[in-house]
Amino acid sequence: MSNVAAAALYTRLREVLIDSRGVLRTVPSARFQDYPEGLSAPSEMRRAIVKPCIRWDVRTIGRSKYSPPVNGNLMIYDIRVTVTTLRVVARNEQLVESLNDTLVAASLTDQDIIRQALEYPQNLIQTQAAVATGLISGMLEFEAAETGVVGAIDAGAQKLESKLTFTGWLKCAPA
Repeated sequence: MSNVAAAALYTRLREVLIDSRGVLRTVPSARFQDYPEGLSAPSEMRRAIVKPCIRWDVRTIGRSKYSPPVNGNLMIYDIRVTVTTLRVVARNEQLVESLNDTLVAASLTDQDIIRQALEYPQNLIQTQAAVATGLISGMLEFEAAETGVVGAIDAGAQKLESKLTFTGWLKCAPA
C-alpha cells in the first residue's frame, strides 16, 4: 500500500525552520521558536516576546496533473504549505515610525530566510534520520506572502503576522 510520508515532511520542516538543518541556506537555529495552532492570543504574544514564533501547515490540494491517470502504486499530489511568523509590536513600535520600520524590515528578513531555506533544492528531500519526505525535488515553490498588524493600537501590544504560501508536489509510492 502507498502512503504519503506526512510525518517525515512535518519533521523535515521542523528541522529546517527551527533546528537549522539543511543542505544549504539554513535558518539560523536561534531565529524562531515554534508555536502550536490553537494557542490563545495572550499565549501567542507571551511566546513572541521571547523570540519570533513560526508555525507551518501542510494541506493536500488534490491529485496533481502530473500524476499517472490511474490509481496505482504512484500518485502525485499538489500540496500547499503555509508558514506563519509572529512578532510582537510593542507600544513604542506602534507609535515611533523608525522603530516600526525596523520591525517590518526584520519581518521581511524573516521571510527571505524562510524562502531561501524552503526553495533550495534538496533541503526538504529527507529528514536527518534519512527518512524520505516524498517531496519532489526536495523543495517548495514560493507563491505569495501577506504581512499585517493584528489588533487595535489602543489594546496594548499588537502582533505583526506574516503568512507565506508555498506549493509543491508530494509523491505517494510504495516504500
